[in-house]
Amino acid sequence: MIIDLFSGSGSASYEWENNGYKTFRFDIVVPSQVATLPCNLANKEDIDDIILPLKIHGRPLLIWASPPCTEYSFENRYFAKNPQEINTELWRNTLYIIDQLNPIYYVIENVKGAHRIWGQPTQKFGAYWLWGRFPKFNIPYKIPKKGVHKYTNKKIRAQESAMIPYCISNGLYRAITLQHTLFTP
Repeated sequence: MIIDLFSGSGSASYEWENNGYKTFRFDIVVPSQVATLPCNLANKEDIDDIILPLKIHGRPLLIWASPPCTEYSFENRYFAKNPQEINTELWRNTLYIIDQLNPIYYVIENVKGAHRIWGQPTQKFGAYWLWGRFPKFNIPYKIPKKGVHKYTNKKIRAQESAMIPYCISNGLYRAITLQHTLFTP
């Protein structure tokens, strides 16, 4: 079972679903083209309501979470000056879900600025910094910059910047499935 938190377009879990893994996506905004369950991941009651039904499916192979980066972005001038005052609720709720469901692997993806609060990432690919427990992997080429400044429409800019590049999703998929096949934890 794969769980995709703050799933947005579903780009982080697409490779898993495409290869037959049971995939659950959760987000506060439910795009019509992606099978996503509505859940306010800032609300503990919503979180507790999803944890028990997920436990019925057994231990997850992977939890991927991409909490909004607004708080941690260096574009957020307040954060740049006051990192100790940033609201870390969504990240802490993600850690709570991970603790409750005890996945074999987990990834929390965010921007470079998050390291000021959460420490050094496990791995990084350009603007995509990954924290968690997962096998390190390589991708065959450099990740292009998010290029979010080219969009004047804030909604489109947010959607585009939140998409996880296919090569990251596929790289993690290949690393985990190979490792899981060779060394089942």
